Amino acid sequence: PVTDRETQVLRDMLNDAERGLAEARALITDLTRQLGEYTGERRRVQADLNRLRRMHDAGERLADIEFVVCPRCMQSLANRNVPDTTCRVCLQPDPVQGSTPAAGGRYEILQLTDQLTEMNHHLEAVTNQLEAARQAEADRAQLVDALTAKIDARVAERLTPRLQAFSDAADRLAA
Repeated sequence: PVTDRETQVLRDMLNDAERGLAEARALITDLTRQLGEYTGERRRVQADLNRLRRMHDAGERLADIEFVVCPRCMQSLANRNVPDTTCRVCLQPDPVQGSTPAAGGRYEILQLTDQLTEMNHHLEAVTNQLEAARQAEADRAQLVDALTAKIDARVAERLTPRLQAFSDAADRLAA
């Protein structure tokens, strides 16, 4: 027989290696897509965090503004006797507590910071998996090349002498 058991085993190993190579390439594609999604989501959360910090900063800067004249009727507010718990403009009880908006803003900042930390861990894990998958792909590609070369050498080793003998016999018969 032209193919012996060892060549058949090599072909089976080659088929398994090619299947593993295809799986490794599919995994790389999936991990690359996942890495892109995590990176995009991380950028969005970072933008939200930056926007929230800018809003918080602007709120703190605007909170320090004290009206000297009424923005509606332009009357002076400096001559009024206003209790500390009321609004200087409308004289109604002031519902704004100084620490509540800051605490709420801090809570959101902490939540977004925690999300960023978690996303960084996910990105690191996906990056490590991607590196391992790329290494596995390279190893499997090398195995496919080695098995292909081995099979080619075995086939050439077994078929070439037989073909040469057939060619010699055909030449003798023709002569």
